[in-house]
Amino acid sequence: MIKTERFITPPIGANSFLAYDDESKNGLLIDLGGDFSQIQRAAAAKGVTIRAVLLTHGHFDHTGGGRDAQDSGIPVYISAADAEKLGGKGSLASEFGFPLKPYTADFTFRGGETLKICGMDVQTLATPGHTSGSCSFIIGDKIFTGDTLFRLSFGRTDMPDGDFAEIKKSLYKLFNLSKNYEVYCGHGENTQLFFEREYNPINEY
Repeated sequence: MIKTERFITPPIGANSFLAYDDESKNGLLIDLGGDFSQIQRAAAAKGVTIRAVLLTHGHFDHTGGGRDAQDSGIPVYISAADAEKLGGKGSLASEFGFPLKPYTADFTFRGGETLKICGMDVQTLATPGHTSGSCSFIIGDKIFTGDTLFRLSFGRTDMPDGDFAEIKKSLYKLFNLSKNYEVYCGHGENTQLFFEREYNPINEY
């Protein structure tokens, strides 16, 4: 059984999710803005070992703790299209006045692959629009959407390499999935996919 715990991470309160197998106690983090040591301690208190970090996109508030994870021997995954942002360019860290420890991903993917990580099947979906390399991850009955889909909202597209037409296509790609996934968003509370299909304001555009 896959369990999930949410952490709200600095510097601006993005969500980081610990998804772990309750039997093997192997886990992975989806997004990591900061406070890696705190999350690692919380995981250890549950007997969970973090084996990987998966990033939905390359903005600093979702990636800033990745270097600390790497320094602890934990590999970081991100889409190839957003990998350059981990070095700083396009991360928005300097634009928002925050420091960033530059680093390089251990693994990249294109979107559409199923990754095998610590006994879990992680289905990757390319969902560009918030950034050109934004991706969502399906693990069991859960989908992690980063800053593509929020509860009754969706990601900004007014920043470099954002694209409103692309995010609209990505949202309908998610809405066309046949299962009513629990949606774990990059900011704010969880939601349900079919609820968003009906009520998300993207339908007004």
